[in-house]
Amino acid sequence: MNISPATARDLFLRRIEQSVVAAFVLMLLLLCGSALLYGLQERRDRIASATEQAATLARALDEHVRRSFGAIDVILELVAADAARPDALLRDGEALHQTLERKRGLLPQARWLAVFGPDLELVADSGGDEDLRRALPLRIALRSQRDGGNSLLRVGQPIGGPDRPVIPVTRRIVAADGSFLGVAVAVLDSEHFERFYRELQLPAGSSLVLARADGTLLLRHPHYAAMPPGLDLSAVSPVFKLQRPLRGQTTLRATSVLDGVERLLTYREIEQPALLVGIGQDLEPLLAPWRQRVLTLAGGVVGVAAALTLLLWIALMQIRRSGDAERRHRETLEHKVRERTAELEHANEELRAFTYSASHDLRGPLNGIHGVMQLLRAKHGQVLPASALEILGHAELSVANMVRLTEDLLTLSGIGRRALEPQLVDLSALAHEIGAELVAADPEHHVEFEVEAGLQVVGDAGLLRIALQNLLANAWKYSSRAEQPRVQVHAELLDGERAIVVRDNGAGFDAAHAHRLFQPFQRLHSSREFPGTGVGLATVARIVRRHGGRVWADGSPGAGAAFRFTLPEPQCVP
Repeated sequence: MNISPATARDLFLRRIEQSVVAAFVLMLLLLCGSALLYGLQERRDRIASATEQAATLARALDEHVRRSFGAIDVILELVAADAARPDALLRDGEALHQTLERKRGLLPQARWLAVFGPDLELVADSGGDEDLRRALPLRIALRSQRDGGNSLLRVGQPIGGPDRPVIPVTRRIVAADGSFLGVAVAVLDSEHFERFYRELQLPAGSSLVLARADGTLLLRHPHYAAMPPGLDLSAVSPVFKLQRPLRGQTTLRATSVLDGVERLLTYREIEQPALLVGIGQDLEPLLAPWRQRVLTLAGGVVGVAAALTLLLWIALMQIRRSGDAERRHRETLEHKVRERTAELEHANEELRAFTYSASHDLRGPLNGIHGVMQLLRAKHGQVLPASALEILGHAELSVANMVRLTEDLLTLSGIGRRALEPQLVDLSALAHEIGAELVAADPEHHVEFEVEAGLQVVGDAGLLRIALQNLLANAWKYSSRAEQPRVQVHAELLDGERAIVVRDNGAGFDAAHAHRLFQPFQRLHSSREFPGTGVGLATVARIVRRHGGRVWADGSPGAGAAFRFTLPEPQCVP
C-alpha cells in the first residue's frame, strides 16, 4: 500500500518514540538486573570469605585442643605407668603427692592431678581444690573409666559454673595382667583455653565451642547464658544429625532453637579424645556491611533510573518538536526539491548534449584516419613490404577499436536513460579477444595470460566489452614491470555468489585507498609511472552497477591487484 511521505514520516517518528521507550525499559531492566546480580554475588562472596576465615580459626582451634590434650595424655600415661608398677599404690602417699605436684608444674593447662585407687578412693593428688574430690561429674567420670574396657583418654562432664568451669580428663591404670588398679585424673582449667581464644580476636558475632563427641558442651567463648557448660548440644545443633565421624571440615547454616539467631557454623571433629570444635558466626553482623552496601546501591539505582526517566522525557519532547518542525517545513522543502530536480535534469541534459557532441566530433577525425589507411592500402599495398602491411593492419585495428570505444562511450552516456539489451555473453572468449588485441598492440610485452574457460554471464555485450577492456588493459599496464608478468581471469564463489576476478602480479596499490579507484580521475600512481586518464575504472563501476552487480578491488603494493565484479547468472536470461 502506497503512503504519502508525510504519513511515512509520522510513522517513522512514532516508531522512534516506541524504540526510545523500549530502549529505556531495557536499560532499566538491565540496570536493576545487574544491581541484583551484583548484590547476590557480593553476599555470596561475603559468606565465602567468612567461611574461609572460620575454617582458618577452626584449624587453629583444632591444633590447640590436640596439643593441649596431647600433653595431658602424655602426663597421665606416665602417671599410670608409675602407678602400675608393683606396690606403687602402696608407697608413701606424700611421695606420690610430690610426684603429682611436680608433673602438674609441667602442665600449665592442668588445675589438679590425682590418682584414685581400685575402689575409686583418692590415693594422692597435687594439692588444693578440696571440692573437686567430691564433685559429682568427677565421680561419674571415674566410674565410667572403671567400667570402660580400654585405657584411652576420656573427657568427663564440665565441673563448676559458666564463668570458669574445669574439665576432668581420666585414664585407666591397669596392671601388667590387665587388672584394674585405679584412675589417673587431670582437671583442665578453662582459663587456659580462654586465654588462647582471646588472642584470636574473634570478629563481632563470632563464638567458639568445645564439646564432647556425644554433644556435651565443655566450653563456649564468649560465655552465653543460654549455653552453659554441660548443655546437650545434640538436641540443638544440626551437626549431630549428620553422618559421623565428620570428614574434615563441615560448614552449614542453621537457626538456633535457643535464641532464634541464624548462624554460619563450622565444625571439625577430633577422634582421640573424642571431641568436637566449632566456630559460630552470627549472620546479622556478618551481613551488616553487605546490607549497607546494598542500600547504597539501591539508592544509586533509583537515582540513575530517575535520571534516565528525565532523559527519556527530554528525548520524547525533542522527537515531537522535531516532528512538528518537520511538518512545518515539509512543503517548503518539497518545493526546493522540485526546483533542484529541474535544475539537475537541465544539467544532465546539457551533459548528455556535450557528450554526444564530443563523441560525434571525435568520430569524424577517426573515420578520416581510417579512410586514409584504407586508401594507403588500396594504392600502395602492392609495393609495401609485409612488415609495413602488418603495422598498417595494427593501426587499422586500433582505429577501429577507438571508433568502437567512442560509440560505446556515447551509448554509456545515455545508459541511465535506455534499457539494456541483456544476452548471454562469453566472457572467456571476450577476454581472449581483448588479450590478443593487447598482445598485438604491444608485442614486446610478454605476459602469461590465463583465462578460465566457460565464463558466461548475462548483460549488454558492448558495455561488458568496454568494462573487461578497461580491466585487462589496466592489468596489462600495471604488470609491465614485473619479472614474469601474469594476468588471470577466473571465477570465485564468495558467500554463495559468483564473482569474476581479473588478477595481475603488477605494481598493486594500498588497500586503504581502494575506494578511490572507481571515482573519475582518481589515480593511485602518477601518470609518469603508468600513463592513463583515470576514467577507465569509473566506467567499469558504472557499467557493472547498471547491470545490478557489485565491483570492488583489493591488493598490496608490489604484490599485484585483484578486481572482482558480479553479474547476473546465465540462467537469468529472459
